[in-house]
Amino acid sequence: MFNFYSKTAIGIASRLLALVASAMLVPQAMAGNPSLSGPSILTVASAGVFKATGLTPNTSVTVAVTTPQGAEAHYGVMVSSDGTLKYKLKSNSPGIYQLRILDSSGKELSMVNINSVP
Repeated sequence: MFNFYSKTAIGIASRLLALVASAMLVPQAMAGNPSLSGPSILTVASAGVFKATGLTPNTSVTVAVTTPQGAEAHYGVMVSSDGTLKYKLKSNSPGIYQLRILDSSGKELSMVNINSVP
């Protein structure tokens, strides 16, 4: 038989357990479907700002840039606490640039192609 104090203690303990469980899931819950947006066309010698959203907050990702000539460069970036990041890409030559966001294991999270015109 439970008395009032036993029921209260059980209620508090179950709420505390639910709070701890939800706190452990916050980073995954805040991350959505990663997406990358920005201009699809740049003129040579100009720059465009690209924004990634839906990333896991406070994690490290890689921004991979492929030039029209096929050269690829990787840059380590920290995702902000709101699950976003911004990256500025400068076009140095005409052709298609590819911008990808990779997770720590190298899995592609999002990608865009940018056409650089003279």
